[in-house]
Amino acid sequence: MLGAVAAVAVVLNIWATGTVRREIEIPPHQRTAQLLFIWLLPILGALITIEVYRRTPFRRPRLRTVADEIHPIIDQALRPVADEATRASEHYIEQEMIDFGHDIGGGHGH
Repeated sequence: MLGAVAAVAVVLNIWATGTVRREIEIPPHQRTAQLLFIWLLPILGALITIEVYRRTPFRRPRLRTVADEIHPIIDQALRPVADEATRASEHYIEQEMIDFGHDIGGGHGH
């Protein structure tokens, strides 16, 4: 009986170890802690680890978004706003230049 429990513990620990090693997004210190958890708490540590990583692919967002993926999205979303702001700024500068010209010309009429 004890041999069967030990065999189950080893099999579960090896399975959980493989599960942790396949996760590429785990920082090295966290990976080490999880492996220690698996092997220092046989069966229970392995079962918890297997359960955690069984569910996480459905919940875990990607850690990084590639700039090539995000740039077109941002450009598409912000281009109309930026174009309108540019037109408004150009119009404002033109008006200021016209007003400045009138101020200079109007000062000599005394």
